[in-house]
Amino acid sequence: MFDHVTHNRRLWVLTIGATGLLLLALAAAATAQARRKLKTYNTKYYVLHTDAEVEFAREAAARATSMYETYKARMKRGTGAKRALYLYTDRQDYINADGTANMQGCFNSDKGVLLHVTMDHIEEMWRLLQHECWHQFSYHTISRDTPRWFDEANGVYFQFAEWTGDGYVSGQLKGGMSWPIQQYIEKKELIPFDTITRLSHEEWDDMIKQGHYYKLQMQAWSIVYFMTHAEGGKYLPELQQYIVALRSGKRIPVRKFYKRLNELRPQYEKWWLARSLNPTMEGLEAYYETAVATLTSFLARAHGMKQTFETADEFIAAARDGTLKLPTVKSKMWLPESLLKQNLARIDSLTWDTSSSPPTWKLDKSGKFPKLVMTRADGVIFTGQFLIKKNRVSKVTVTITRPDAETD
Repeated sequence: MFDHVTHNRRLWVLTIGATGLLLLALAAAATAQARRKLKTYNTKYYVLHTDAEVEFAREAAARATSMYETYKARMKRGTGAKRALYLYTDRQDYINADGTANMQGCFNSDKGVLLHVTMDHIEEMWRLLQHECWHQFSYHTISRDTPRWFDEANGVYFQFAEWTGDGYVSGQLKGGMSWPIQQYIEKKELIPFDTITRLSHEEWDDMIKQGHYYKLQMQAWSIVYFMTHAEGGKYLPELQQYIVALRSGKRIPVRKFYKRLNELRPQYEKWWLARSLNPTMEGLEAYYETAVATLTSFLARAHGMKQTFETADEFIAAARDGTLKLPTVKSKMWLPESLLKQNLARIDSLTWDTSSSPPTWKLDKSGKFPKLVMTRADGVIFTGQFLIKKNRVSKVTVTITRPDAETD
């Protein structure tokens, strides 16, 4: 979906004339000027540089921290050192800093993640952040030569993840996301698995030039999504073994994984063709989880502000009418109000999308901290709970209980 990893893009010329030296000096001056405008924020996993307002910087830092922890949980390790993240509100400053001119953002292995921030397309910008930070994480954690298909597949997978304020929920699958994959299968236009998984960076770029950008991205994503979520996560251990093999540089397990993918193609096609193009309770489950997790994050803030509620309806009413007590931007527990508003709209749209009865809500106040419980029309129960330690929200989780008593 976005720019790929760019490796060592500077080409140094041994003999440079006076004009060349002048151009280099001007470029260096422009870069230095852009950097002088930036404020630096030392976060848990990143060194964030931005000329944006403090509130935006706080949100960017919170999102990046949660995203890193999501990558780390999935890949079973982190990058070690803190990584650089540059967010520019001025496009020319972004370009002067070596940002890719025809893109909104990129990962440069020499500098870090660079993004041009556009406030009128803020949601797209956040998704771009999630995508490009993945490339940076992959480069430093898996391999400096991670197979392009896998790198892009996860970039797309994580760009669709939804921030809840204290974490991310991944695995979203609305009906429209299945449509292109089903079309490729039905029209027999899938790129052979043997081909897409073995494309070099140069071959991948050549196919993009031939007009196959969208197909490459979506098909790669669909393979990772299938291996992660199909049949209750049945194939996920095999994907995790592949990641370990990539990290260790062992070629035989990698080749075995590619052979296994070819064997699984019939199951892959059958599974994707069975996905409904209309919104379903199953397909939207990650969105319901996101809604409960986000509301639980705001319930935790209100609790930290000594605001209590007798019922869940009372809490949701306060969230809707603006009477919910929330920490200021200077607080360690601050969250942007825009996230709350977006989440309330999501709850309303989910009910409309599935043409179902609205979910019911209740507060379980039996423990030290209240739990937020949502029951869907199909009987699936989502229970959000939080912990507060040292005046900070330390954990927010959502437990999913199905009518057959299975728990996630």
